Amino acid sequence: SSKSFAKAFMERHGVPTARYGSFSDPQDACSFIRGADFPALVVKASGLAAGKGVIVAGDRDEACRAVMEIDGAFGSAGTTVVIEELLEGQEVRGAPHGRDGSLLPHPTELICPSQVSEELLQQIRESILQKTVDGMRQEGTPYMGVLYAGLMLTNRGPKVLEFNSRFGDPECQVLLPLLQSDLYDVIMNTVSGNLASNVPVWQQGSSAVTVVMASAGYPGSYVKGVEITGGPAEAGLQAFHAGTALKDGRVVSSGGRVLAVTAVRSSLEVALQAANRGVAAVGFPGAVYRRDIGHRAIAHQNQNRSVDVKELL
Repeated sequence: SSKSFAKAFMERHGVPTARYGSFSDPQDACSFIRGADFPALVVKASGLAAGKGVIVAGDRDEACRAVMEIDGAFGSAGTTVVIEELLEGQEVRGAPHGRDGSLLPHPTELICPSQVSEELLQQIRESILQKTVDGMRQEGTPYMGVLYAGLMLTNRGPKVLEFNSRFGDPECQVLLPLLQSDLYDVIMNTVSGNLASNVPVWQQGSSAVTVVMASAGYPGSYVKGVEITGGPAEAGLQAFHAGTALKDGRVVSSGGRVLAVTAVRSSLEVALQAANRGVAAVGFPGAVYRRDIGHRAIAHQNQNRSVDVKELL
């Protein structure tokens, strides 16, 4: 995985993303930071860093310090750093299935639900998703599988934050409970190139919300081995384990992102209420979790006529 590679690919194919620079020498990175005309900066380890290699800097001095920290903290993942302008706006994530460079039907995840206009959905499809799969085909590497994009809806239009060539975690935990088709069939149709004629079927009139529970202190230092008890008992609620382990017959925490509770209900607002009840039913001392999940999307729904993000692809 390489953020530097992805940024260069997007630049070659005109896929909108944040302005950036990529560097293997910390001093060169700091020189770029000092001369950048961005109002705010993000410093990223180019390789995989367990979700921790991204630092939003408050000023140029902090950005330079972040470069030095990443250079020594993440091994080979931090040998190259990417310096980006900070994008501001509403985040939304889309996950198309692809086969031989074709964009095929698949909904977006709803971890940060976003209801957007039909015009904007079409803009995302044409300016980002289709350009990406077309670019891979043009370069001799047609894509087959799951590719999801993290997007920021800025006042200058949608821009790419990242791409991942997998189901996201916890993104798929809010997406797959809405899948009515058999996931095995979806995957096999993708591999065989038959997905376009066997479009996955999704639950109609349902919404899903996922709330992640994390260890206190994450993404910094945190205590492991905290016992977890209870759990959601309501129908339509699921608890997905991530950073947990079984020790002496007890379930205990073993990571930063520990588990996620997903609720499927008739509306986004009702699903959010149910997910929060599910979180409250989990006995996990010191757990931290977002209390604002879904609120902006619900407000947007109430103010605007919009289309579901599942219509994106």
